[in-house]
Amino acid sequence: CYYCKSELFGRLTAIASERGATVIDGSNADDRADYRPGAAAGRERGVRSPLQEAGLTKDEIRALSRRAGLPTWEAPASPCLASRIPYGIAVTRDRLRQIERAEEALRVLRSWRALRVRHHGEMARLEVAAADLAALTDESARAGVSKALRDAGFGAAGLDLAGYRQGALNEALEAGGNGSGLDAPEASRSRLAELGFDVRVQVMGADGDLAVLWPAAGTDAGALVERRDAVVAACRMAACRYVMLALY
Repeated sequence: CYYCKSELFGRLTAIASERGATVIDGSNADDRADYRPGAAAGRERGVRSPLQEAGLTKDEIRALSRRAGLPTWEAPASPCLASRIPYGIAVTRDRLRQIERAEEALRVLRSWRALRVRHHGEMARLEVAAADLAALTDESARAGVSKALRDAGFGAAGLDLAGYRQGALNEALEAGGNGSGLDAPEASRSRLAELGFDVRVQVMGADGDLAVLWPAAGTDAGALVERRDAVVAACRMAACRYVMLALY
């Protein structure tokens, strides 16, 4: 985030100036397509990005790292915890601690390929890699996840059915939200009924862009995870940006 990078680069460039050195970072060519406030902090302080300047993508960097025998070639991205907090919500120590506690507890449960606990006020939106979503078709697995999030102090939690994707919070910067005039809960419920799911749809968020799906009695929640692509598409047609299976 901008504040973290401003602090880091501010201190580093001061040291570099004393030593006649240049500060560099690990930004790559893929980062140009994403909104990255931290990059602005670097530009303001003359930080160079050699990998990006060379036009190397993330996949190319991983391939070169593997060829060189570097143990970090498949290390997952690990941005600061402030990146879990959406635009418009204040970054506080309590919220950062809450996110940290939740993610630490979740990592005890299993080894996740990617894991982010997004902080939407009282609501936690859990993003995991698409390959990890399959494990959460099991009710007992979801129960363990729910306990970890509840113990971290979140009043409500949902599993993002689109899975983890880089820059997910930047989706909120796109034009939209539920500005279509649709009755998003009813439109989503109707489209999901066409797929054979009986669910209640709760729309949350300042822009009405969080769709929380509550399966009715007799509806298999695991099936919603299994058919997540169709479920997400149905709700996004009703102008809901983030589509979540309610955990509690």
